Amino acid sequence: TAAVVLWVALAEVVLLSSFGSFVVDTKPELYLAPWRSAAAYLSAWQANPQLGFPSFNVGLAPVAATVGLIQAVGIPPELSVRVLRLLLFAVGSLGAARLYRTLRPGPDPLGPLVAGTVFVANPYVVVAGTTQAILLPWALLPWQLLCLVHALRVPADAGRWARWRWPAGFALAFAATSGMNAGVVP
Repeated sequence: TAAVVLWVALAEVVLLSSFGSFVVDTKPELYLAPWRSAAAYLSAWQANPQLGFPSFNVGLAPVAATVGLIQAVGIPPELSVRVLRLLLFAVGSLGAARLYRTLRPGPDPLGPLVAGTVFVANPYVVVAGTTQAILLPWALLPWQLLCLVHALRVPADAGRWARWRWPAGFALAFAATSGMNAGVVP
């Protein structure tokens, strides 16, 4: 199908781009020592020779843990950068397709495919999406908007869980967009 062809093409572009070289999209330690980085990012204070400094990278701990899991299956650091990027593209694309289906329900097999493809393959992502600080919030944006749309559609007489689950999902999606010293997009 068309979706499979698009996914294979995206995987080839992402995984084979500068193949064999270690091109990081954010802090190198995130890929070279992900578990140690995850622990360090959870700390509010970073040690250094000048008696330390506050940590602005607390939101990167889940990203470091994800990289650690990617590398736990035997993927080397130089490839884990690309695998994480491909996963973020998949998350964003699927979120855009789901948001499309929510905003425009009905039988439309081509619409979600186009929405997901355009969300991933557009000039902004090609240029600005080369950094983790931009790509992570971009990938989670459709999920955040999906939660917002559902939260606005919950009837006033719905139960407590029905009223709070979508706003809570919005907050979790916002928190998952991370933020780091060089690019606090949220």
